[in-house]
Amino acid sequence: MVRIRAITQDDMPQVVSLARSEFPSYARVSRERQTTFMQSVMLDHPWVDPEIPSLVAVDDDERVVGLIAAHVRRIRFGDRRLRAAVCSHFVVDRQHRSGPTGLRLLRQLFGQPQDLTFSDTATDAVARMWAHLGGGDDAYRSFEWMQVFRPASWIADLARRRLSGQSVDRQLTPVGAIPFHAAGTRITGRAEPNALATRTEQLTAAALMPHLDAIVGGWSLRLDYDAAFLDWVFPALEQRAAATVVRRIVFAGERPLGWFAYLLNPGGCGRVVQLVASERHAAAVLAALFEDARERGSVALSGRAERSFDEALRARVIVLGYGDRFVWHTRDRELGAAIPTRASLLSRLDGEWW
Repeated sequence: MVRIRAITQDDMPQVVSLARSEFPSYARVSRERQTTFMQSVMLDHPWVDPEIPSLVAVDDDERVVGLIAAHVRRIRFGDRRLRAAVCSHFVVDRQHRSGPTGLRLLRQLFGQPQDLTFSDTATDAVARMWAHLGGGDDAYRSFEWMQVFRPASWIADLARRRLSGQSVDRQLTPVGAIPFHAAGTRITGRAEPNALATRTEQLTAAALMPHLDAIVGGWSLRLDYDAAFLDWVFPALEQRAAATVVRRIVFAGERPLGWFAYLLNPGGCGRVVQLVASERHAAAVLAALFEDARERGSVALSGRAERSFDEALRARVIVLGYGDRFVWHTRDRELGAAIPTRASLLSRLDGEWW
């Protein structure tokens, strides 16, 4: 008989083995590095909450046959300070996949005391389970954009892979399409818009915290950042991705406009994990991001669509397509109504940044 309980430190060897057997990308990373990562995000991060643990399904022999991870996030909704759980690493071994184990794990996760549960990477099967248990999705946050800076290099890499029989993965074509206007402004004839003159500074917890309310105060739903979380999340991301995280605060003179963070991939396609600015300042922050990525040698850059950047992205020569699916669940109707609107700021860095 399968039962569900909170994860413990002693479960980690089995948890890592289950993840490596079911997630192909995990098997390409050393077991030691994978263990360090999973330990960090499930048991050791600054906002770990014993009331909202990750869960494992175990059989009569205490063998781990299922897992659903809960990564606690502290959020603000208006004047209320709440707790959210980011759901990830949702997996059941093949022997138990046809039974109710997956649905039981998800139902028990939803029954914990967090005010909001969300995931950035739901599969179709997982999304159906969320809907069955009263969850919703946000179609807008399921869109991905891509900006190509060096069309010739990008097209040449694409052609080389196809001619050599290699697969073209999402790192090169993150939105799953190769449309005409990815070839850039020279072919489309569209000029890039003018933007406000800006400067950038390195984003650290100490540098960002004094400006936080000025930048994000307009969103009623957002993460309640503190120095401990910010000091943890960027090094953890770098360790996981084995790549440099470029993170900059954007200013106009002394006035903070927003910030960005992306995984640097010189000669390839970089990945934006956070892009934050009000609609008023979105064009300037986006221009600063693109200029930074160009100067560091990026061929292209991709990221998730954010509502405050809608107009700024429309003014650019970008590619837009479906990406990972964003799903959410809450028992709070007012909170649920705010999620798929411009009132909420939940970036990829706030959720499943890995």
